[in-house]
Amino acid sequence: MSYSDRHIFSAKVDLSGTGDVAWFSSINRIEIHRFFVALIDATTGVGEVVVDKIDSAGSRGSADLATVTVDTGEAAGHVGYETPTTPKTLNPGEIAVFEVTDAADALAVVVFEYSINDINLADVTNDEAE
Repeated sequence: MSYSDRHIFSAKVDLSGTGDVAWFSSINRIEIHRFFVALIDATTGVGEVVVDKIDSAGSRGSADLATVTVDTGEAAGHVGYETPTTPKTLNPGEIAVFEVTDAADALAVVVFEYSINDINLADVTNDEAE
């Protein structure tokens, strides 16, 4: 797969409170290669964003896709990221949820970089393991 096959999902979020801030799902099986939190404002406290996966049965994991920490005093424009050793798979019917677990007084853009797995959609079952 060439780098030109990569795509980006992004959403502007408020890190000043805890809870779910962004959701993503796809009709294709995707492989997620990298997760980012890009600050729009400087932070005044430590923050943490985790990315959970909700499977097709509705069961939710806890930080099973990624965890990105933002340190106190980071300037606007700072980018925190996590690159998994192997890409994380999201099957059709599954949802990636960005959740702020430790609030940081800042606005940010949450991002992940992914590629579409070119398998036949008819060959994918909703409960297929990674």
